[in-house]
Amino acid sequence: MGNTGNVYFVLEVLVAEVVFIYSYPKRSKFPLRCVLTALCLLAVAYFVPIPSLGDLQMLVMAMRYIVLWGMTVVGMAVCFSASVPAVLSACAAGYALQHFSYKLTGILRLTGMFDGLAPVFITRGFARELIVFPFTYVAAFFTFGRLAAKTHYYKNTDMRFIALSLATIAVCIVLNRFARGSGDVLSTVGTSLYAMTCTLFALIVQYSLRRSCEVSEENAVVQKILQEKEKQYEQSLSNVEMINIKCHDLKYAISGLDGRLPKEEIASVTALIDDYEQSLKTGCDALDVVMGETLPKCRALGIELTFMGDASRLSAMAPADIYSLFGNVLDNSVEAVRKLTEPGMKSIGMTIENREGLVFVSIYNYYEGDLDIVEGLPLSTKTTDRAYHGYGLKSVRMIARKYGGDVTVSADGGIFNLSIRLRL
Repeated sequence: MGNTGNVYFVLEVLVAEVVFIYSYPKRSKFPLRCVLTALCLLAVAYFVPIPSLGDLQMLVMAMRYIVLWGMTVVGMAVCFSASVPAVLSACAAGYALQHFSYKLTGILRLTGMFDGLAPVFITRGFARELIVFPFTYVAAFFTFGRLAAKTHYYKNTDMRFIALSLATIAVCIVLNRFARGSGDVLSTVGTSLYAMTCTLFALIVQYSLRRSCEVSEENAVVQKILQEKEKQYEQSLSNVEMINIKCHDLKYAISGLDGRLPKEEIASVTALIDDYEQSLKTGCDALDVVMGETLPKCRALGIELTFMGDASRLSAMAPADIYSLFGNVLDNSVEAVRKLTEPGMKSIGMTIENREGLVFVSIYNYYEGDLDIVEGLPLSTKTTDRAYHGYGLKSVRMIARKYGGDVTVSADGGIFNLSIRLRL
């Protein structure tokens, strides 16, 4: 006959793995795949033999758990679309959770709290696990599981995760065999606590490593954005200088047309040129470049952009940093305001104040809809440039911290305000 212990183990591991892998991208016909895969795994596990080989029995049992766990890994790969390191990491975390729960159940059993159990259709051991496991699984879901979903754990491609995952499985199996080899209570409790500590530590290290990789990847993307912004600033500065030269030449040429054209037409063209030149004077050349690019965009969209303050102290910053910081912030404001249907709400304000040795920048605008703020910054709503989706304000915060400051946001009454503090 088959072995129900194998079925119980595979079922427990599958549920534990779901805690960590539920947020992974699903393959087509996912529900059907899940049902068929689970049925196949449980059926095969039921008939996996457990031969008796005397002195080699410990090795046989270890191989049994490796085979059964390997089957669940294949099953998860059939249902979820992710890299091999990502699937292995989630499945190893699931095994660690199952092992932790199993050891906890063993310790609780020694207290006698399960002595009254008398199940009919399942073993007493599995009945005890059905009582304890839900608590540990739910706790793991609200800690590691939701963290995996939040940090997009399925993007794991680092081979270090495979090494760590396999080491976790080896620890689980070896400690499990060692604990079973001892019969007294103190030894059982000691080895169980040791196994629980090791598996919990493995989970913490695994997710800390993932977070470290995510931060490194994020910083690399932000640095690339800043490099591209620096090139864009140099090009924009060159364009502004060329336009200013052309404006000066055009005013000189127009002055030579006095008497050939009506004075009203000459005055109108001259006023347009003067308006362009005056619109760029903020006290900081790099910010003038940003405003020179943003103002025409706002005019075309019917958006009013106002500026108050003195930006001269910003000149202590690298011009490319100024261009990237204000360019990203104003782009986000324009993106939010352009969606508004009420003309009176299509406005963006920016102020710069110098107080107590600090420079305070405030950019505010109206907005509609829900605003999700994650880690102190709103999620990007841009539909273009998806390669860098959501990294604009992260680069703004990185620049602010580079100059001893920070970024704070607030959204109240339909008005979004982004404040930047700089120590210059």
